[in-house]
Amino acid sequence: MDADNAITIFNHGLQTGERLIYSPGSTGIALTVSNNVNLSGAFVLSNGQTVFAVNKGLDLLGITTTRTGVGSTGISLYFTQIQSERGTAHSFTTTNKEYIGTVKRFEVIVDTVSDHTLKTNDKITIHVQPKNTLSKTIEYDSVARKTIIDPKYFTTSAVGVGTSLSTITLSNHNLKSGDKILYSSTNTITPLVNKGEYFIKVIDSNTIKLSTNHFDAVNPGGEFIL
Repeated sequence: MDADNAITIFNHGLQTGERLIYSPGSTGIALTVSNNVNLSGAFVLSNGQTVFAVNKGLDLLGITTTRTGVGSTGISLYFTQIQSERGTAHSFTTTNKEYIGTVKRFEVIVDTVSDHTLKTNDKITIHVQPKNTLSKTIEYDSVARKTIIDPKYFTTSAVGVGTSLSTITLSNHNLKSGDKILYSSTNTITPLVNKGEYFIKVIDSNTIKLSTNHFDAVNPGGEFIL
C-alpha cells in the first residue's frame, strides 16, 4: 500500500520552503520517512533535524530535507505507518531568519519658489525620483530550484585547476567574499559539482576562489576547493 506524505495541522500558516526544526518530543519515537512512495530507502528523522515545509493546503503540510524553490509545489517525504507508542508530542518549530539593520530619520527644510500656503498638520504627498538606477538580470534554475541574480559566465580557459593558486578569472565581477554562488555546467570542472553551491573568496576585482563553506571564504588561511 502506498504511503502518505501529508500531515494534518489545522491552519498551519506555513509557506513552502520555510525552515523548520523537528522534534519527536521527550517521550516520542522519531518518525521514519522515505523519499519514495513504496517506502524504500527509509530513514529516521533525528531530534533537532532541519526540514523544510511543503504547503499542501490550508490544513495539510508536507516536509522535505531539501529546500523547495519559489513557485514549486515540491515533493515531500512519505511517512511509514505511525504506531500508537510513538507518542503525540511531535512538533515543528519555525526558525525565522533574523535581519538586523538600522533606521535613520532625517528632518529637512524645503524651500519653495513661491508662497506654499501650507498650515501645520496639513497632509502633503512627495514624489521622489531616484538619482541612480540599477539593472539586474534574474534567472531561475529549475533543477537546483534557485533564483540567480546577475549570473556570471566563464569558459574553462578562465580557470586554473590543480594548483594551490587555482583561481577563476571574471572581469569586474563585483562579488564580495562570502557571497554564495550556484555552479552550473554541462561539462563540469573537477573538483566542482554541477549544481553545487560554493562561497566566494575575492582575490581582486577580476579574480576569485571558491570554498565549500562561508567561514573559509571570509577568514584568512581558509581552505579552497578551487
